[in-house]
Parts: sequence; structure tokens; C-alpha cells
Amino acid sequence: MARTPALVRETAAVLQDHCRKSGGGLWFRHYPEFEEELLRLLDDPALRRRMGDAGRDYVRREYAWPIVERRLQRALEA
Repeated sequence: MARTPALVRETAAVLQDHCRKSGGGLWFRHYPEFEEELLRLLDDPALRRRMGDAGRDYVRREYAWPIVERRLQRALEA
């Protein structure tokens, strides 16, 4: 929600999936890739802004309380 792109380990499958679905983050395998992706974000304010906005939109769209409540209700009814 802070409009800050995520930078997550590739082995964190759930986090990588959220980054992929939202367009709000990047992932890395090892330190050299971490450094490369971090520099990419630091050097490109427009990319950082787009990804931050995309992450915020994703959280609002997928995890706003009414949406979570509906999903929980459906799960309980099933």
C-alpha cells in the first residue's frame, strides 16, 4: 500500500507469484541479481512509480476487507 515495489527471493514462490500477478515487484535468485534489480529500480523512477502503483492497485483489488470477507464466506459455505 506504500507504493513501494517489492524485491523478493525467487524461491519465495508465494511472493514471486504476487509480484507476477500484480506487476508490483521483481525477484532474484542470488546477490548479483538482487543488486541488478535494486539498481534497476533505483535508476528508473518511472518504473518504480508504475510498479508501486500496480502493487497498491493489486492489494486494493484482491485484499480489501469486503473482498476477503466474501471469499471467506464462500469458503465456509462450501
